[in-house]
Amino acid sequence: MKKFIQLSLTAVVFTLMTAMAKADNIYGNINVLSNGVVKVMISDVPTAHNISVSDENGNNLYELSDMKAGSFKNIDFSMVPDGTYYIKVENNRSIETTKVDKIDGAVTIASESSLFVKPIFRREGDVLNVFFSNPAKKDVEINVYNQNGSLINTVKTSTASVSKGFDFSKSLHGNYKVVLSQDNYVFSTDFDF
Repeated sequence: MKKFIQLSLTAVVFTLMTAMAKADNIYGNINVLSNGVVKVMISDVPTAHNISVSDENGNNLYELSDMKAGSFKNIDFSMVPDGTYYIKVENNRSIETTKVDKIDGAVTIASESSLFVKPIFRREGDVLNVFFSNPAKKDVEINVYNQNGSLINTVKTSTASVSKGFDFSKSLHGNYKVVLSQDNYVFSTDFDF
């Protein structure tokens, strides 16, 4: 019963964190200036942000780390060929992706951006809890590896809210790696038990 209450409270906290990540409004503002320059303005959320630009093949064209709250960056698309590009702004809780199209030299920004809220890994005694918000109900896979790199557990789900506890109380002591993947996103953490 105590574990159930702890997991329930953690799920509530995770739901609140997801809502906060959505409310963070990572971009204070993103718009096209003249001559194919896109301005990315970081909101006043007090965490560092990373900005990256990639093409439609996933090739990284530009990266900038540790953008501070309230700062901005102008990204020049005038010298890249026509095509589809993605601007990602990432902080410690989420990744927001905005599609940018360049057609016949004109740069436009998609009206909607996608938000990916990062999973939470929390150890409580011999149990490792994984929490993940999956509102689109996409396929999620969680793999657990032992210190030799051997796969010892796999969980596949497509539920809207993922809350999974892995009990290591009967496992050999050592280092374990937990990997959560969905689409092109992969997050992992190492734990010693």
